[in-house]
Amino acid sequence: MWVCLRSMLRCALLMVPRQEVRRKSKDLVRLALFDEHRRVAIKREDISRKVLKKEGAKAFPVIFNRAQKILRDSFGFELVEVRARGVENDQILQTQQQRASPSKEAGKEEERGEEEDTKAKASAGKSYIVRSVLPHELISQMTTPDASLAAAVRDVAGSTDGLQADSNGTMLDWKRSTSELANTGLLFVILSLILLNGRTIADDQLRTYLRRLSLEPSDPLPPVLIPGADDDFNTFGGARSSEMTLDDYMDRLAQNMYLERYKSDTIADASAKRTQVRGKRKNRTSGRDAEEGIAWRWGPRAEAEISEKSVALFIHDIFSSLADEEQENGAGSSTARRDLEPQSLITQIERAAGSELIS
Repeated sequence: MWVCLRSMLRCALLMVPRQEVRRKSKDLVRLALFDEHRRVAIKREDISRKVLKKEGAKAFPVIFNRAQKILRDSFGFELVEVRARGVENDQILQTQQQRASPSKEAGKEEERGEEEDTKAKASAGKSYIVRSVLPHELISQMTTPDASLAAAVRDVAGSTDGLQADSNGTMLDWKRSTSELANTGLLFVILSLILLNGRTIADDQLRTYLRRLSLEPSDPLPPVLIPGADDDFNTFGGARSSEMTLDDYMDRLAQNMYLERYKSDTIADASAKRTQVRGKRKNRTSGRDAEEGIAWRWGPRAEAEISEKSVALFIHDIFSSLADEEQENGAGSSTARRDLEPQSLITQIERAAGSELIS
């Protein structure tokens, strides 16, 4: 198999000159960084049309691998393939099938056939995004204050016009990007709610949870939650806006593939039952009404960039900090503290999600 693959790559190199491979690899890096700045996925067909052209189509593996090396070595990034919208995550499907009982497997032949058709459609339109490959240890060191670095910045600022000398000696200072921290935190809260609700949540149910945070769908978000409000670079893509509602924010997350909005008959039935329980009251949205049958789940970018285990650790940190406060006030218990041990809490999160967490 490997001999056959090497032969194919050698033939591809013979058909495309080495200098042309280098040039097209750099073109692919430029395309990847440009599309990542706009927070859009890079489609395989766009790579073929804009970079490879007709003469470089057969050398795609060689050009792609060379571009990956440039991204990793020079920028700390890598291209990673993501699932298409409307397609189930393979890893989640596998973990759920492993948990399914043998008696249920007999009635799933038709579902498997549908899944294979969906996978075939997905493979026809492959997409990629750019994600960081910097180790967590390195990022932690970059956010740790360093006295010598702070002194060096002050020295340079003293001899350079326009350079501020208020650095605390960190290479990455999150405090300088207030909106970045806030809207990323809100994203993690939304992803946590979806994960703990079985990896999918009805639109009206999600709105109900967010109202408890004083976030009404049609009301303007607080300035601190507006993506890019105080930054030249907007991590969440799109133009900066001085007035953005929660609905706008959710639409932006869906557009950037952090969330996926879809229609579900199961969710529609559950929403109808909740409406009956509430006495057939209309959802209090004052803006865009919560749509029956509409649900939210993680988008492809969230799966590739963030991972369920990272969100589980986020949940653990929140509950641990609350438990610490309760213990300080004398209201905590040792049993509750044991339930918040990382492994114990992750087990509870997996139970709520429906299967093992994917990384």
